[in-house]
Amino acid sequence: RSTQAKTLFPYTTLFRSKGIPIIILDRKVNTSNYTTFIGSDNVEVGKIAGKYIASRANKVTNVLEIRATTNISPGVERSLGFKQVLNQFSNINRKSITAVSLDSLNQSFSRVLDSIPNLDYVFAFNDNIALQVWEVAKKKNKVGNIKFIGVDGLNGPVGGIQAVKEGKLTATVLYPTGGSEAIKVALQIVKKEIVPKKIFFNRQKDI
Repeated sequence: RSTQAKTLFPYTTLFRSKGIPIIILDRKVNTSNYTTFIGSDNVEVGKIAGKYIASRANKVTNVLEIRATTNISPGVERSLGFKQVLNQFSNINRKSITAVSLDSLNQSFSRVLDSIPNLDYVFAFNDNIALQVWEVAKKKNKVGNIKFIGVDGLNGPVGGIQAVKEGKLTATVLYPTGGSEAIKVALQIVKKEIVPKKIFFNRQKDI
């Protein structure tokens, strides 16, 4: 399993040359040499988060975006959609940092908390990152006025939906995992049925 487009590229070429069907899930690759791509509109994910904040920003609002590493397509696209919305509002101040590693993220976020005492919102690439920085803010006694927003909205005791219920996250953008869709498409391929080159999930929503 790989999440990096450059890592996947040589394998798509190899497998296709051997007639092996390839289903790409979530991460886009810089080639059309695959059977089908299954994923969501990640630009729309970023826009949903941006609109959520913009609709509640009735004063000068300070927002921190925590991006994924820049070499994965969901991270790039979510950031793009987020910026497209917030850049329309002069009362919203947006700063961004990149989650290069867990340790460096904790340090970077801690510095942001010190430099922006009136931070209003944190939008993180996913729920796990949002919860991690929530813990950092909690240790610094600064969770009270900051609203944390993540992406995924998975069920379960450690998922984003539970985190919203517990008040750790203010919101999470629901994002399908795509597992069941991938299995359905694989069965279609086995049956020699024609499948679309690209399959996108229904539009996401926030919770």
